[in-house]
Amino acid sequence: YRLAPKVKLPEIATDLDDAFVWLREKGPSLFRIDPDRMVITGGSAGGFCTFLATTRMKHKPKAVVSYW
Repeated sequence: YRLAPKVKLPEIATDLDDAFVWLREKGPSLFRIDPDRMVITGGSAGGFCTFLATTRMKHKPKAVVSYW
């Protein structure tokens, strides 16, 4: 995601949306993942992004781990 302060929260949220759409579409073939069994984790700013992403995702993850 693009970083603040150059971009504001709405643009960061859009980057997260785009990333999870891409991961659902491309992840199974590129990384051999099952997007229906996804766990999202992050620390510090990544922890905030973890929570932000899960509030916006159409397909909710199986678990969320946010720390720091």
